Amino acid sequence: MAQKFEILKDDFLKITDTVTSQIKLLEPKANVFYNVSNLNVGQVKIYSVQGVNKFADTIFETTIGEATDGSDVVFTAQTFEDFCTDNKLGFKAASGGSGALLTVTGDGTTTINWGSFGLVNFQFGASDEVFTFTAPSKAGTFLLKLTQDSVGSRTATFPANVKFTEGIQPTLSTTATTGTDILTFYFDGTNFLAVEALNFS
Repeated sequence: MAQKFEILKDDFLKITDTVTSQIKLLEPKANVFYNVSNLNVGQVKIYSVQGVNKFADTIFETTIGEATDGSDVVFTAQTFEDFCTDNKLGFKAASGGSGALLTVTGDGTTTINWGSFGLVNFQFGASDEVFTFTAPSKAGTFLLKLTQDSVGSRTATFPANVKFTEGIQPTLSTTATTGTDILTFYFDGTNFLAVEALNFS
């Protein structure tokens, strides 16, 4: 059994079961994105940017060994990533990046390449975190979700070109394990202009 991934009329992602010919998914490509972390363990998971929880709501999943392109060639992790980037999956979620989701646990320093990822799900490790941002090639909007570890009260240091309202970085959630904050960045070509939604728990 294989799941064929195709782009129709340059606008829709269509996934078809090649055995039954059943259409498993037909969505505007702007409304879906994928998780790079899953590719590293052989999984393909497709998410909706319109979901209640954009970091958890899976609308389609298969294994990389069962995913093929429109010519019935089985994807590798790299060729699937290239397919998504070339076809701009998830550009509503990340208009300047690829629409890919990165899930990462901190180790004190984290570099985020916003040219490759549009959504980042970050879990603090056993320390505060210093972030480095690699800028995308064009302007766009990006999301960073920060979740505290089992200790809580972890802090984050951002690059100088991250600009907060009135120049004041907000205080992050302190609640251990469940304390969550979401930062939205608009990259204008030079700076990341940040808007925060804080203290989810």
